[in-house]
Amino acid sequence: MQIENLPESIDADIQNCMADVFETLQGMAPEESYLATNLMKTRPFFLKALALLRTTDYLSRGDHLNLLKALDFEIDANGDDLEDNLAFCWVTMVNNLEMALTQQEFNARFALFVPLVLRKMNEVQAEARFPAA
Repeated sequence: MQIENLPESIDADIQNCMADVFETLQGMAPEESYLATNLMKTRPFFLKALALLRTTDYLSRGDHLNLLKALDFEIDANGDDLEDNLAFCWVTMVNNLEMALTQQEFNARFALFVPLVLRKMNEVQAEARFPAA
């Protein structure tokens, strides 16, 4: 499956959201950064990225919808614990980001995971473990 680059109009802004996400978790040990309480701190940046993505057709281009469905299915098959699923989604995203060969591809891979990460965050939040951000 092919992941297309982001439209130039939002590429830099998505990159800034991504930087904010990782800066929020900077300095934490990896095992701490995967905790739902810490991942939820990044939610405002994912919401901002989703708002940017919604100004384009990026998520519906090419194979993106099929890839999103497949990733969502794989993450949900991880188990019933919502916090574990959020952590699994996060680890899957990071592993995919590490395969990017260019900054544009890195940004595009991050953008593709934005709705998935937010869905998992919303599920955790709906379980009433975390207040709305």
